[in-house]
Amino acid sequence: MADLLEQYPTTEFNLDKVAEIMTRKGYEKDAEGFWTKDGQRITFQIITFPQHPSATPQVPIVTEQLRRAGFDASFLLPADFVTRIQTGEAVAFLWGHGGSMNDPYATMDLYHIRHVKPTGEAIPFNNLYRWSNQEFSDIVDQMRPLQPDDPKLKDLFHQALEIWLPNLPDITLTETVILLPRNTTYWTNWPTPDNPYMHEGFWHQTSMVLWPYLEPTQ
Repeated sequence: MADLLEQYPTTEFNLDKVAEIMTRKGYEKDAEGFWTKDGQRITFQIITFPQHPSATPQVPIVTEQLRRAGFDASFLLPADFVTRIQTGEAVAFLWGHGGSMNDPYATMDLYHIRHVKPTGEAIPFNNLYRWSNQEFSDIVDQMRPLQPDDPKLKDLFHQALEIWLPNLPDITLTETVILLPRNTTYWTNWPTPDNPYMHEGFWHQTSMVLWPYLEPTQ
């Protein structure tokens, strides 16, 4: 996918390009340095977890970066953050998702049009962005029956990204690392880098995959 990432450099940091785009769209900065059009600032609040190892410490940094770029952003860590995000009440949010490390279908399917519901109705965890693109979804449907090593999958993944990247419905910030200590006093054969029969997280409805592999020490 290197050719597409070169065409759409999603990790580029370029405030001059921000200014060029905003000016071209008719915005100008007010006395406090925020982008304004017809007397209205671009103002929004970012919603995220009150306590999360990645999203919570990120949100003040992302907010400050946006403010320095001229966007009047703020953040909030409400107790009902899940409801606000799932129903579409949150206009901006930091959230995580799974997908897959070896099968692009599992990741692309997160953005399938079939998951979309009207604003106000809760979407469980897929396509919280309410991005509706039928052409993209049709390509994802062709990916569904293919095995991860099928050469056709790479071609379809490339086609899907050709649509996904210029739209960019989901801005990927980081890969979250969550440390999970395990005690081997009573049980062994936990998943490890040397024996990665599954990822170590047990909260993605995977506990029943993990338990049969554990071995008692006595």
